[in-house]
Amino acid sequence: MNIVRTLKEMPRLLVMLTLLGLSAPFLALISVWTGNVINGGADDYAYGAAKSIYELMFVILFTTPIFVASILIMKRRKKSIYYYLAGWIAACLSPLCLSSVTVNTNVYFLELASYIIIGLAIGIFLSKNQSVDLYFSRAPKKNDGSEI
Repeated sequence: MNIVRTLKEMPRLLVMLTLLGLSAPFLALISVWTGNVINGGADDYAYGAAKSIYELMFVILFTTPIFVASILIMKRRKKSIYYYLAGWIAACLSPLCLSSVTVNTNVYFLELASYIIIGLAIGIFLSKNQSVDLYFSRAPKKNDGSEI
């Protein structure tokens, strides 16, 4: 699979969503490591910082479905859209496993609501956009130009 050619064949917003999904575990690791999961809060306390290695691993585990879905999108699997949306929701819910988030859950639930609305917009885009349908309907090509 030629990654660059596959990305060029995708609609631009789908490329951005795919790259976001591929980087999701790494972004989650960095944000949880530094304690930047929740915006706001007291200056002397890092809301969203992991207190143990188990919390870090749990957040990375929650972001794995969106990573796998991004790979499946690149392989033109139509069902990967649903897997991507499930991964989006799992990634949004992953901070709830952090003990430091439970201190200020009202702030997180406001952010969670906005993340779910963004997820709905992504779902509508992936399911209703004609260029996305066209991308998934075309068969991937081999290097010699024949279909796989």
